[in-house]
Amino acid sequence: MTLLQALILGIVQGLTEFLPVSSSAHLVLVPHLLGWNLAEEFVFPFDVLVQLGTLAAVIVFFRKDLAEIFKAVIRGLHERQPLKETPARIGWLAILATIPAGIFGLLLKDKVETAFNSPIATSLFLLVTAGLLLAAEFIGKRKKDLEKLTWLDALWVGIFQTISIFPGVSRSGSTIAGGMTRDLDRKSSGQFSFIMAIPIFLAAGFLGFKDLLDLPKLSAYLPALLIGFLAAGIVGFFAIRWLLGYIANHSLLPFAGYCLMLGAGTLAFTLLNPSLPEAAVPPASQPSVQPVKVPDNVDSIYKVAFISDLEWLLPSMVECQNAQKGLNILLSQEALEPGEPAKAAIALAYGDIEGIGTEVFQLGNELLVPAVHKDSPLTQLSLELAEAVLSGQIRTWETATEFCPECFFISGMKGDINLYAYTPGSPLYEATSLMYANSKPLSSAARLAPNSAAIREVLRVDLQGLSIMPRSWLDSTFITIDYETKDDVFPSIPILAYTQDTLPEPLKEWLVCVQNSIK
Repeated sequence: MTLLQALILGIVQGLTEFLPVSSSAHLVLVPHLLGWNLAEEFVFPFDVLVQLGTLAAVIVFFRKDLAEIFKAVIRGLHERQPLKETPARIGWLAILATIPAGIFGLLLKDKVETAFNSPIATSLFLLVTAGLLLAAEFIGKRKKDLEKLTWLDALWVGIFQTISIFPGVSRSGSTIAGGMTRDLDRKSSGQFSFIMAIPIFLAAGFLGFKDLLDLPKLSAYLPALLIGFLAAGIVGFFAIRWLLGYIANHSLLPFAGYCLMLGAGTLAFTLLNPSLPEAAVPPASQPSVQPVKVPDNVDSIYKVAFISDLEWLLPSMVECQNAQKGLNILLSQEALEPGEPAKAAIALAYGDIEGIGTEVFQLGNELLVPAVHKDSPLTQLSLELAEAVLSGQIRTWETATEFCPECFFISGMKGDINLYAYTPGSPLYEATSLMYANSKPLSSAARLAPNSAAIREVLRVDLQGLSIMPRSWLDSTFITIDYETKDDVFPSIPILAYTQDTLPEPLKEWLVCVQNSIK
């Protein structure tokens, strides 16, 4: 994530957190509509933690009210009459209203994180927000102020807030709607909505902070997080002041209409312009061959050869073998040459195998991604920078920084770019050249390695290193970065299984099992 992207998202967060149009929806849909390729592992922590900026805005705006609530709560506890004063009662009711969302947020955390990466789900939830705002205008008498708020009112509003843990359902919109359907007047509904945001923002920020600490490249994200925090806080302060003045005398119908149009429009845009998935796996191949008949009194052992780059598939291969009673497989890691059939019942390898006169089955696709040392200041690889580096036009980090300043979160990285590539002619080399360098030969200065295992070992210690490698090999010691490709085509390479003879039925079942594990 660049600093400009963080600034834009911070402004979006501050503006839409308090307006009843769902800030979470805009944080999902803005990158989607602008075509930003943000690191998935950072999206949810950033979206949660940038809410701390809007939390600061709430605290500053309601500082006098919060100070009075705090003092009244302390006095009530000291006098053993915690609900005696109205400010203290409002404080306790705000905490009560937070409990339902806190419980459901913990129980549904994984599903919520998944929804944060789904523009379709977000669009549908925006339609839910529109429905809630419409209901608020036609249900309730709007005759009570905060002094008449009951524990049942607070719990009801808290249940409405529970729905807002999903992106697309506005927290302010749902809670204001909840208050209005319990006969609170417009202004009181808005005030209680903002006050009760404080506990939930603190809890969500704590959980998001824990997720952020688990990121392998935390230092690279801190500048973006700071920019987002400040932008959200400043813009959020003015958004609160405007909205409280607006809703006191105006309908929520314009916001309902906006959510309806944005949700329906984005849903239509997404369905009509589907993005290519990271791993486009075709249906299982069904060879038109007859299984080999093996005498009952003979135990057959089938040899399966696989290249070292597919070592990550070994657990699935063993599990699929154990799942089939009586299946005996000898797994052998070998250096398979493209175009040469292995002396095995099945051989697993990357790339297009041509001219070998055997049956070939595509098990899936492996995404190829740029990888760097976990502390590298390189945060994104633009298409132009990728072509310049991989072709050898740019060979030092100083030149790369001047060529694409926004690709680095700090300047000052020096020295040669240690580009690690595969042996020319290998499927991984060809796929890298095709997708990142417009089919040009890779730089003559590239350091050649026999496989991804060798490359990942050196990237663990080489801060100057850069490589394109299968995503399955990534771990916390080196990470992928944001990247661009020509025509937004995701770079991938097929995972193939090919046979020298007809395929026995047991191996056919085993192969389908392995294919399903890749999906």
